[in-house]
Amino acid sequence: MQRLMAIAGRIRALLPKLGLVQSQRPENSLIREVEEARRAWENSLRYFNDVTEAELIDCAIYTIGAAEHRYAYLLKKAKGELGCDRLDAG
Repeated sequence: MQRLMAIAGRIRALLPKLGLVQSQRPENSLIREVEEARRAWENSLRYFNDVTEAELIDCAIYTIGAAEHRYAYLLKKAKGELGCDRLDAG
């Protein structure tokens, strides 16, 4: 989990350097998807920490798992399409 967060942090730091903040290039949409997946994952973790109903704990756990898998998939896809050196730098 920490590795995913570290890679996502590197992606965020690289956006301005790569000129992707204002760009409409295809890789920009992939990075945007990665960022959205990261936010969804973080929101699912917050939801799990806030839930108090026993029936909703299982739902929160499944939501974390789904969000984590999507985030990991998109990070892997971004690394493959954008190149490891572009995502690992920083």
